[in-house]
Amino acid sequence: MGYYITKVAITTLLIVLISEIAKRSSFVSAVLASVPLVSVLAMVWLYVDTRDVERVSALSSSIFWLVIPSLALFISLPLLLKQGIDFYPAMGISIAITVLCYWLMLGLLRHLGVALQRRNDRQGESFAAITGPEASSASAGRSAGCHWRLLMRIVVTGTKVPSPRGTGWRVRV
Repeated sequence: MGYYITKVAITTLLIVLISEIAKRSSFVSAVLASVPLVSVLAMVWLYVDTRDVERVSALSSSIFWLVIPSLALFISLPLLLKQGIDFYPAMGISIAITVLCYWLMLGLLRHLGVALQRRNDRQGESFAAITGPEASSASAGRSAGCHWRLLMRIVVTGTKVPSPRGTGWRVRV
């Protein structure tokens, strides 16, 4: 219980510290907030709790893909505020836009065959599911999609393993 309280205290302290610094310098606060402190803390806490580097790797890869749609908040909020929309409605609209971008990104990744969740195989091994161009006849004709899937395999830096159902490939991470 003490460990859990320590984790909450450190995480909360960083958020409060950044918001207090923002009152004095938006630049310094922006630099601190742009550093992926929450992500780094999440990876550290996950590793300390589990000692499982595969889970940390899966979390890191998932964070990478989900940072992209999160940028929508930082684009839409200033634009809405500059158009004279009050803060809370602008924040609400920006969050809704960000949620939509997350949904679109997840759909795009699913279409490209990139799955962000970590699943345990029957033998207890960890895999990030990635379907290959062989998995669907519709994607077989799209060479750009095939190259994109190959790039995803390289980014994940795993080895190609046939899917147990014969429906494509999975990449061991």
